[in-house]
Amino acid sequence: MHLKMSNKLKIYLLSGAFILFGVIVMLARNLMLDVPLMPDQRAKIWEIQFSFRVSPDVLSPSKGPIKLTLQTPKDYEIPFEILDAQNTSPGYDFQELPEEKNSDYRQVTWTSNNNWDRSNIYYRLLMLPKHTTDYSYGIPSDQEKFDIQHNLSDQANQLKLQTLLESFNLDKLTPKQKILHLLEELTNLSADQKTSLLTDMRYDRLVDLWRDLINLSQIPAFPVSGFTLEDDSTYYSITTRTAFLINGRLNFYDPETNMITEDPSFFILGDDRDWVTEVENGSLSSLKISVKQTSLPLSAISAIKNTHNPLAQFSLYKLPTDYRISVNMLLLLPLGALVVVFLRVFIGIRTTGTFMPVLLALSFLEIGLFKGLLIFLIITGIGIVIRSFLNKVNILLVARIAVVIALVILIIVILSLITNALDIFGFFAVAFLPMIIIAWTIERLSIVLDEDGFKEALIQLAGSLGSAILIYCLCCLDVVTYWTSYFPEMLFIEIGCLLLIGHYTGYRLLELMRFGAFANHHKVETQK
Repeated sequence: MHLKMSNKLKIYLLSGAFILFGVIVMLARNLMLDVPLMPDQRAKIWEIQFSFRVSPDVLSPSKGPIKLTLQTPKDYEIPFEILDAQNTSPGYDFQELPEEKNSDYRQVTWTSNNNWDRSNIYYRLLMLPKHTTDYSYGIPSDQEKFDIQHNLSDQANQLKLQTLLESFNLDKLTPKQKILHLLEELTNLSADQKTSLLTDMRYDRLVDLWRDLINLSQIPAFPVSGFTLEDDSTYYSITTRTAFLINGRLNFYDPETNMITEDPSFFILGDDRDWVTEVENGSLSSLKISVKQTSLPLSAISAIKNTHNPLAQFSLYKLPTDYRISVNMLLLLPLGALVVVFLRVFIGIRTTGTFMPVLLALSFLEIGLFKGLLIFLIITGIGIVIRSFLNKVNILLVARIAVVIALVILIIVILSLITNALDIFGFFAVAFLPMIIIAWTIERLSIVLDEDGFKEALIQLAGSLGSAILIYCLCCLDVVTYWTSYFPEMLFIEIGCLLLIGHYTGYRLLELMRFGAFANHHKVETQK
């Protein structure tokens, strides 16, 4: 008796330790990182990833290591708050240069450890849009506003520009009308007239002449480089646009609408094409910019901001997006197993295995509940019929299971081809169903059919599907997905609960039905 009590006490202490540790870490994450215990509001953030590939200088490789310098805007200068900047550059030493007070940019550099290193450089920014319009990035200073950068050192050329500007009669026009009128006048010139005008004014490009004329009309105009923030976009080059300062706000020309408007979706990297300030001992051979908009809870944003806290280093947000999605799915497995164990131990529901309902529920999350049930029943029904035929030819268990797995995959391929021919969208997602578990389910149900009859097989199938549906509904709750995603220490609590449930040896709820007749008979006998 003493030994039994001692083992029972050990189970209680161990499970209590697991649960207590999980609760402590959850509370610490809540208090130290300001991660709320319940789901909160969400905010949209932009995820921008730069991918560079730098080629070494082949003609003179002995000059030294390759050095790439990138300038990005300071977060207090732009309408975005830079939450996090992550660097992945194997073979390169990364360094953030000290910010200069008079500069709108901050610079980061990569220096190669190997002169011939051709590894890709990845740099990712997470940015939260600001709700304020009080920012100064891209707006020139008073001293820079009316500087014309081409050919103004020559007084005679400046007089020519002034004479040309006066010929357009812009006095009674608004700033936006002036910009559009100048553009229309210049673009309507014939090819010979454009060539003659550019030669006479000593300009190489018509856009430079247009920009200088706008500056002379007391409207600051200057080139900027950047790209448009559009979800799931990829850019392989940087766009250069002319920005106009009208009433203290940046405006851009939209060629599609032929209008001058503000464009908050255009992310400015720098002036003209100087956004990459320098590549030493090499050249920039390729560039890729990936833009993605995601929605994160405010708690996640708070956790990202607290990067200096050691507890934040164990956050799932540090993982790449693809890995994070997979880990979040894995964290639902123990919770589903806990539900199945509870139903089997306390309720008495019979299922075909412990993990079959869990994996089935997770597959339903990917392909939908109704569609998943329909596909599962079709595959299982056909598989049981085929399995009964294999049982008659006396094939070994291992070979029989392998044949069933192959047949399950064959059924899925056939279903995919049929649904594709019938233009039934979405049934290709059957690949998310756990093939091995389905094969074992078919084997298990076939054995139950042979040994215990159709009723018992139907009870176990109904118990498995009912458990899977319950787990599916539980995983669809926002609070459940929130806890598993933002509090991975929930695993310790689940382990503690599983230890406690595993120590239970009492009656199950459904067993009351088994002994109901006996209890009624005992009651009648007692009354006699």
